[in-house]
Amino acid sequence: MAIEWIELGLDLQAFDERAAAERLRPKALESFTLVTLEQLGLGTEQQQHLFELNRECARDIPDRGRFHTFRQYVTERIDTPTFDPRAIVIALYDGEWVGMAAASSHLDDGFMHDEMTGVLRAFRGRGLALALKVANIRRMRMLGATSVRTRQNAANTAAIALNRSLGYVDR
Repeated sequence: MAIEWIELGLDLQAFDERAAAERLRPKALESFTLVTLEQLGLGTEQQQHLFELNRECARDIPDRGRFHTFRQYVTERIDTPTFDPRAIVIALYDGEWVGMAAASSHLDDGFMHDEMTGVLRAFRGRGLALALKVANIRRMRMLGATSVRTRQNAANTAAIALNRSLGYVDR
């Protein structure tokens, strides 16, 4: 059976950051720290943390299939020209990596690709995915992107709804 994909886009010049920020729940988020992968560094240990977090969060993507091995992940996701540690926001809880929002850079074409937003199951329901997504949209805008593109499995209704609530529209 073929997977149906939904392609969405966000015009960063029209993005209402204030309205998005008003939806954040600061009290629920105060025990988390949001940092970029650039701030954390990109040594082997950080690559391993990113891989493990991405793999765990990806388990809930409908029809995801088998996840990469660590070596494949580094080759296909990190060691690529579109990888940009400035566009990967990590949520930390007591030093533990518990959530991520990752985008890849296509700035030569004026856009970034929203790759993945995920939160470990034990930390869901606090608005962390929204906070990560908003923080990464700010980063993408700061990096000079004028638009964001993303592609979602049609069965991933929670991710699609979150994106649409932030102004993403069908492409």
